[in-house]
Amino acid sequence: KMNEKILTLDEAPRSKYGKELYDFRNVITHPLKWEDVELLLTESTFSMTDDLKNEVEEFWKKELEKRPTAFDAPKLRFEGVELDNGTLFVYVSDKIKYSQHNVLRNKKGLPLMAYPTPTTIDNLQETIDGYLLFGERDTGISDQSGGAVVGAGFHEFKQKKGITFYPGGIFDTALTEAHEETEYMDIFGTAVKVAIKETEYVKPVKHPIEKRGIRAITFVRGSNTDVTLGFYFPLTVVSDQVDLNRNNKEFKRMLKIKNSESNLELMLETGSLRGTESVEGVINSNIVLADHPIGVLEAYRNMRGKGLIKVSYQH
Repeated sequence: KMNEKILTLDEAPRSKYGKELYDFRNVITHPLKWEDVELLLTESTFSMTDDLKNEVEEFWKKELEKRPTAFDAPKLRFEGVELDNGTLFVYVSDKIKYSQHNVLRNKKGLPLMAYPTPTTIDNLQETIDGYLLFGERDTGISDQSGGAVVGAGFHEFKQKKGITFYPGGIFDTALTEAHEETEYMDIFGTAVKVAIKETEYVKPVKHPIEKRGIRAITFVRGSNTDVTLGFYFPLTVVSDQVDLNRNNKEFKRMLKIKNSESNLELMLETGSLRGTESVEGVINSNIVLADHPIGVLEAYRNMRGKGLIKVSYQH
């Protein structure tokens, strides 16, 4: 049995922002370092009715007809959190599949703990000239629309013969996702675009992320019913040196948003990137943000306001 101090989603207060955003703000009150966060495997509390089981099976059968090579990937389910002597213990279980999440996330009104709630990560990457990295999703490829942070995904873990033996390091997942979705180039200004057009070799930056500065800043559950550990990612590069990874299959463009107080307020209050100031000027299209990035932005703004996150440059 999980001990009394472990909090489940039922005990996460609801944020005033987002569509259906809950977070553990009373647990994560300051930025947490790499060694302050640990994942622990526990028994699953997840169960589905027979009707839902059948619905998931039907859905996956249809998926396989469309994409015969599709893999129903196992995911780690969020069970609870506990802060003990400064360490955040995240309890996860391993009996869920992507198909279950895909079907159940569209079901409204189930109790919070009745969803598969897979564990994911969201990185708020910030350049040294004060820009936050977002992407506009490409609905032709991604199964979701709108805006998200660049560097987000399911937490990966280790299995052998279908048995999970290591829940994995969640900071490692965050780093992997940042690199999978972002290119950090050792070059300045318009030369980036020119060099890529003329297919010259652009050197990648060796250490684009200030690894010792990465912090876990929030744990949120959004309207998609998955749970994300939100990270603050300070970069060692300026906004001209970053772009979407050329192998990226999720976004159609990167949006570099000024980290000004007015931009943060606008994104939180409206849940959209519309009206914010970016490198290219004011964004006019209504790019709606999912709950996860809104939760990460809220934590970043709160912690920056209290001086717990020190930024290199603030607009």
